[in-house]
Amino acid sequence: MAKKSFILFLSALLAYGFSNAQSNSMAVPSGSFEQWTSHPGYSVTVIIMPVSVYGSFSTPTGWDYLTYPVNESVSLMGMNININTNLPLVKASQLTGSVPDGSSAVKLETFMLSDIISSTVYSVAASSIDTMLTNTVYPSILSTGTMDIDHFIPLMNTFMDNMDSVETLLSTFAALDVNYYFNGGIALGDFVPSRLTGSYKYHSAVSGDNGGVLLLGTRYNSTLGRREVVGGGANIDLTDTSDYTPFTVGYMSLHDIDNSYPLQTPDSLIIMLVSSASLDRQQGSWLAVDNLALWHDPCASVASFSAVPDIHEATIAWSANASVNGYELEYGPAGFTLGNGTLLTVSDGSYAFTGLDANTQYDVYIRTMCNNGIRGDWASFSFTTLQDTCASILTLSADPDIHEAVISWNASSQPDGFEVLYCLTGENPFDGIWQPVGGNSYTLTGLDANTQYDVYVRSVCGFIYGSWAGVQLLTLPDTCARILSITVDSSAASFTTDSLVVGYVAYWNSSFEPQSWEVEYGLQGSALTSLTDSSSTLSLPPLLPDSRYELRVRALCADSIYGDWLSAEFHTMVIPADTTAADTTTQAIIQSSNQAINIYPNPSHGSVTIELSVPATVSVLDLMGRTVVPPTPFTSHLSPLTFHLSSSGVFLLQVVTPEGTIARKIVNR
Repeated sequence: MAKKSFILFLSALLAYGFSNAQSNSMAVPSGSFEQWTSHPGYSVTVIIMPVSVYGSFSTPTGWDYLTYPVNESVSLMGMNININTNLPLVKASQLTGSVPDGSSAVKLETFMLSDIISSTVYSVAASSIDTMLTNTVYPSILSTGTMDIDHFIPLMNTFMDNMDSVETLLSTFAALDVNYYFNGGIALGDFVPSRLTGSYKYHSAVSGDNGGVLLLGTRYNSTLGRREVVGGGANIDLTDTSDYTPFTVGYMSLHDIDNSYPLQTPDSLIIMLVSSASLDRQQGSWLAVDNLALWHDPCASVASFSAVPDIHEATIAWSANASVNGYELEYGPAGFTLGNGTLLTVSDGSYAFTGLDANTQYDVYIRTMCNNGIRGDWASFSFTTLQDTCASILTLSADPDIHEAVISWNASSQPDGFEVLYCLTGENPFDGIWQPVGGNSYTLTGLDANTQYDVYVRSVCGFIYGSWAGVQLLTLPDTCARILSITVDSSAASFTTDSLVVGYVAYWNSSFEPQSWEVEYGLQGSALTSLTDSSSTLSLPPLLPDSRYELRVRALCADSIYGDWLSAEFHTMVIPADTTAADTTTQAIIQSSNQAINIYPNPSHGSVTIELSVPATVSVLDLMGRTVVPPTPFTSHLSPLTFHLSSSGVFLLQVVTPEGTIARKIVNR
């Protein structure tokens, strides 16, 4: 059976183990490649041609070329010629002079097929071999993982053409199952490499030809059941030098190149040394590498952290325990997986976040960046944005009418609802009218015409409220009739037997005759009585003497449109003291009423007691003449009368005796 890999095993020092993640360096096993054995370890793989390789092959003795047996029948000049020979495939030799570690190093040399096949064999076979194979220069590749030639050949052009682009190479390998192309590598354990160092010599057969080094960091994906590339590095600057010269290859994760890849550490590393890495590979170019070592370079660590969060913003600050070139910052909602957040590069130790969600915890990862692409370890922190005070009112407008106004607004977000508060301008807003509102508009009704109001709106989010936003509005002038004047005529006024004043008439005129009138009247400072009438003349009911009354009128037009109120005040007549103005008997009773009637307490607090010195009938009226306590006989001054008054206000006590009627005020609080 054909074997798909060309393998030359180097000394396997894996059994010695490697240093752990706390160490700063890790020696590459057999770093000078001077120990070649048949045990698992390294392989030298040379890309030559896609020919079948038989199951047996010879391991070199000393530093002989790696060879493979070829047994082919070739048709030549009408004859079938059988070629049975060991075909050398690797042009390699031993270098010992000036090797840094004092031992020896392997020399990899590019070649053409005609360069390593005997002239006799080549002359016989050349006509039957593809000219691409006979005219092509092949590089030797030394790999710490066994390479599968048949699978790797299709990638060869991509590999060689992009040696100068680590991004392209890593992206190419990231999409592949590495085990499909390589088997093995250096087991890293917990060691995270940051760079590979070594010494090299390089001889270029033509100017501009380079040697190269490629690192592939791999990790086994247990979910997909395959090994994947998670990072790496490349260096093709190994140019002509006659002395061993130090070189470095930096390692970076795929996430550092493109944050769409998750951030993963490698568990193994494949090192590939290429004898010719330029586009114009030349026969005879060679590379010698010695003294390889892996390094984990610590960068400064993040030493402090502080956060000043707001509702949708936060400013964070931090410091490092040494000088650095900058920082990498990754953030996201609490619990996000590092590598799946938002990655930022920051030059100094602070950053201001915007557009955050309110009342939300965020995780922040920060690490330092040092020279040569070295990065410090991630340090994690958290902060929580402030709770939103509910949506802000952004715009607030009013569209007023005569007795109503439409208020509308919009907010920074949609809360549970809104509250509307309004009052007359100049009054305490919190004594005004509150209304809960579900939408973004509300119609105020029952407003006075041509009147200025203050209106306030705020958002409601459960038990959290937004800030008040205010607007002023002026209702339109009333288009209903306007009251021009009010007159209260007392020319026909007279006293009743119970000392009330009757005969007061109020009339008014207006700009035009409306549908009807609204009239309110009563004692000044007390609740007013309301009525609606179509006449512009009103005969007032019996009134208290020597009292100040208020009367106001407004027009009522169609469609519930009202005119403005116009008020008038008047003072009722005083009962005259001379006997010609009233009945002498009644006047005598009035003058002696302080001795005839005793009311206590007055002001009262729900109950009032009456004492009389003469028999009489007693009743209590309100100011509108309505009976509160019906007529009650009083027969003996030894039995006072006690009345219960259910409401507060001013009442009129009527005492009817055979000689006349006496009226007294009672104030109930």
